[in-house]
Amino acid sequence: MRLMRPEDYPQQEPVSAFAQAYTDDLIRRVDPDSGENHFYGSNPYQSIALFRPERPNGTVLGFIHGGGWTNGYKEMMGYMAPAFTSCGVA
Repeated sequence: MRLMRPEDYPQQEPVSAFAQAYTDDLIRRVDPDSGENHFYGSNPYQSIALFRPERPNGTVLGFIHGGGWTNGYKEMMGYMAPAFTSCGVA
Protein backbone atom coordinates (compact mmCIF):
# COMPACT_ATOMS: atom_id res chain seq x y z
CA MET A 1 0.00 0.00 0.00
CA ARG A 2 1.33 3.44 -0.90
CA LEU A 3 2.32 5.96 1.75
CA MET A 4 -0.42 7.64 3.71
CA ARG A 5 -1.24 11.33 3.40
CA PRO A 6 -2.12 13.66 6.31
CA GLU A 7 -5.79 13.49 5.36
CA ASP A 8 -5.70 9.71 5.97
CA TYR A 9 -5.13 10.31 9.71
CA PRO A 10 -7.55 11.46 12.43
CA GLN A 11 -7.45 15.20 13.08
CA GLN A 12 -4.49 16.24 15.23
CA GLU A 13 -3.97 19.07 17.68
CA PRO A 14 -3.80 22.48 15.97
CA VAL A 15 -0.32 23.81 15.26
CA SER A 16 1.03 27.28 14.51
CA ALA A 17 0.98 28.64 10.98
CA PHE A 18 4.76 28.18 10.85
CA ALA A 19 4.54 24.53 11.91
CA GLN A 20 1.75 23.88 9.39
CA ALA A 21 3.80 25.44 6.59
CA TYR A 22 6.78 23.27 7.62
CA THR A 23 4.63 20.14 7.61
CA ASP A 24 3.14 21.00 4.22
CA ASP A 25 6.62 21.61 2.76
CA LEU A 26 7.98 18.28 4.01
CA ILE A 27 4.94 16.37 2.75
CA ARG A 28 5.32 17.99 -0.70
CA ARG A 29 8.90 16.69 -0.89
CA VAL A 30 7.84 13.04 -0.55
CA ASP A 31 6.66 10.97 -3.50
CA PRO A 32 3.76 8.92 -2.05
CA ASP A 33 4.68 6.07 -4.42
CA SER A 34 8.29 5.93 -3.16
CA GLY A 35 7.42 3.90 -0.08
CA GLU A 36 4.96 1.40 1.31
CA ASN A 37 2.77 1.43 4.39
CA HIS A 38 2.64 -1.72 6.48
CA PHE A 39 0.03 -1.91 9.24
CA TYR A 40 0.37 -3.82 12.51
CA GLY A 41 -3.02 -2.75 13.89
CA SER A 42 -6.31 -1.15 12.91
CA ASN A 43 -5.35 2.38 14.01
CA PRO A 44 -3.81 4.52 11.21
CA TYR A 45 -0.96 5.32 13.58
CA GLN A 46 -0.15 1.61 13.85
CA SER A 47 1.85 1.49 10.66
CA ILE A 48 5.38 1.78 9.38
CA ALA A 49 6.64 3.32 6.15
CA LEU A 50 9.10 1.14 4.27
CA PHE A 51 11.39 2.53 1.58
CA ARG A 52 13.05 -0.25 -0.44
CA PRO A 53 16.30 0.37 -2.32
CA GLU A 54 16.67 -0.94 -5.87
CA ARG A 55 19.92 -2.69 -4.87
CA PRO A 56 19.76 -3.47 -1.14
CA ASN A 57 23.06 -3.88 0.69
CA GLY A 58 21.56 -5.60 3.75
CA THR A 59 21.53 -2.49 5.94
CA VAL A 60 18.25 -1.45 7.57
CA LEU A 61 17.72 1.93 9.21
CA GLY A 62 14.85 2.33 11.66
CA PHE A 63 13.76 5.94 12.19
CA ILE A 64 11.09 6.83 14.73
CA HIS A 65 9.25 10.12 14.38
CA GLY A 66 7.86 11.03 17.79
CA GLY A 67 6.31 14.36 16.84
CA GLY A 68 6.19 15.29 20.51
CA TRP A 69 3.53 12.56 20.59
CA THR A 70 0.95 15.22 19.71
CA ASN A 71 1.24 15.89 15.99
CA GLY A 72 3.16 15.11 12.84
CA TYR A 73 3.27 12.18 10.46
CA LYS A 74 5.91 9.57 9.77
CA GLU A 75 5.65 10.47 6.09
CA MET A 76 7.09 13.92 6.86
CA MET A 77 10.53 12.35 7.22
CA GLY A 78 10.25 10.41 3.97
CA TYR A 79 12.13 13.17 2.16
CA MET A 80 15.31 11.62 3.61
CA ALA A 81 14.64 8.18 2.12
CA PRO A 82 16.26 8.75 -1.31
CA ALA A 83 19.61 9.55 0.31
CA PHE A 84 19.56 6.18 2.06
CA THR A 85 17.96 4.01 -0.59
CA SER A 86 20.44 5.28 -3.20
CA CYS A 87 23.16 3.74 -1.00
CA GLY A 88 21.30 0.43 -0.69
CA VAL A 89 19.89 1.09 2.79
CA ALA A 90 16.30 0.05 3.49
